[in-house]
Parts: sequence; structure tokens; C-alpha cells
Amino acid sequence: MPSKIKILKIAQECGLNVPNTKILSNKTLLHDFFKSNNNEILTKSLGEGKHIEYNNENYPFFTFKIENLNSISKNFSPTLFQKYTDKIIEIRTFYLNGECYSMAIFSQNDKKTKVDFRNYDLENPTRYVPYKLPKDIEEKINNMMIKLNLNTGSLDIIYSPDRKYYFLEVNPAGQFGMTSDPCNYSLHRKVAKYLNENSN
Repeated sequence: MPSKIKILKIAQECGLNVPNTKILSNKTLLHDFFKSNNNEILTKSLGEGKHIEYNNENYPFFTFKIENLNSISKNFSPTLFQKYTDKIIEIRTFYLNGECYSMAIFSQNDKKTKVDFRNYDLENPTRYVPYKLPKDIEEKINNMMIKLNLNTGSLDIIYSPDRKYYFLEVNPAGQFGMTSDPCNYSLHRKVAKYLNENSN
């Protein structure tokens, strides 16, 4: 599986919008990137989604918005940074063999989930509804997935106030239940049918 940076490059080649992204390990370069993006950037896991277990507690690696650089050391491990992009909604799309099954995530209604909807507010659950991406966006996604040699995966997308869609990443092992259950897509049947038809 290509790196996140390689995937973003392929997404761009297929015509998808992606946030301005850098991998940096130096505060001076980070300062320049911070300023060039209107002092609004975020950081996320450089690899696939990770978590740490400590004292029987689970600590996921969420996406964090960086408000200032005061507490950041002069040098640090290579880290992925992106321009912070405002959202109207977040979209989770499960892709299966050329078909897109999408769900709108109203994460912006809650401060806790505003930057990363996975930072769940269990007392005020986020609303999820079925969503249909524009045909041209689905075609670009399909072209990207073909180039990545993936017949399935979960994609994260932002719909921004400038009425543009921004591709963030794809998880080839993404769970379809999260999209299927709230939207009644019956993806377990579609996945089972695909596996049955392509088992040889």
C-alpha cells in the first residue's frame, strides 16, 4: 500500500482536491508552513490509524488542529501536517468494486467532533445520513482506486464552505458497518455477494 503522501499525489492526478500537505521535522520549516496556511494547520498520524493501550485504557491518535507553535521543539520526528480546511460536513465513503456508498457526518454541530469526528461525544451522538456524491467525484474516486489497485476501502472526504470536495485519505481495511448500518445500505450482503462471485 502506498504512503499517505503517495496516495494524495495519485488523488490529485485523478482530479481530486487535496489539502496542502507536508511532512516536516524542523520547527523553522513548520513555522513557514504555518504562516503560508493562514496559521491554520492540523497534524495527523503519518501511517494508518494507530492507538496506544496503557493501564487498560485505549488512546487513539486523533487529528489535532494546531493553534500555535509555542510548545513545539526545534526538531521532532517526521510528522504529517496539513492545511486546516473548514467543513460543512464530513463524508465517509465505502468503495466496493466501482460503487460508492457515502454517508454525511454532521461533525460540525459539536465542538468535540469538529476537528475529528472519531472523537465521539457519547452523550450527544453525531448525526449520520445517506449521501450521494456528485457523479464526477465518484468517477475520480473510481479512477484513483483503480490506480491504487484497491477494490475496496473507506474514504474520508470533506465538503467545505467553498462548495468543494477535498479527499483526505483511504483506509483499505476500512469497516463497512459504520457506513452501512446508519444508511441501511446492507453492505454485508453486497460484500458477501462480491466475495462469492469472485472466490475463484
